[in-house]
Amino acid sequence: MQRPPDATPLELISISEAARKIGVNKSTLSRQVDSGAVRSHGGKVVLVEVVADRSANVNLAQSRRRPAKPKGGKGGSTLVAVASPDATPGPPNATPGATDATDGDFEQQLADGKMLPFAGAQRVKENYLARQRAVDFEKDVGRLVDRAAANKAFFDQARELRDAWLAWPVRVVTLMASDLQVDDRKLVEVLTKYVREHLDELGEPAAPELAPPG
Repeated sequence: MQRPPDATPLELISISEAARKIGVNKSTLSRQVDSGAVRSHGGKVVLVEVVADRSANVNLAQSRRRPAKPKGGKGGSTLVAVASPDATPGPPNATPGATDATDGDFEQQLADGKMLPFAGAQRVKENYLARQRAVDFEKDVGRLVDRAAANKAFFDQARELRDAWLAWPVRVVTLMASDLQVDDRKLVEVLTKYVREHLDELGEPAAPELAPPG
């Protein structure tokens, strides 16, 4: 039985013909080729590579349309390209010895404004959602607080302590003057002077170093 030409695994065909065979719009497949999600060779593609790359890198549920009817009529059969044992599909633009990108690589590409393949973008999304849920959990159990709120609470407490020290001489001067048998007005001046000098030595409060949770 003669082998149909369309079933040749490594035959180069146009993007429009490949789109017709797999049942998607030409513009959709062209965008996937331009983004690097699907390999191309001088403006043409290999059908088996298109199928493999789209399966690994493209959300097929959003890009598939109804397959075109075969031109052979009701009795015609649909030809399916099958990869030979020697043709192992790899990632788009794969080079010998190259390894899959890690999550960090995908996130760096996203930060650089580069378009990611669907599988990579999905992985970055899931990682971000997992981190966000972890942060929300830490807040709910009270192990994580807002930094601005923590700094404000710290400075408010430091101000209250300073005000309390400044008010202390007036509170204790009467008792101390009675015990020492000295003039209370002179004593309050001396105490206030030395309390202020002590507070000046301590200086302004600095924001605390907040350690990460855990």
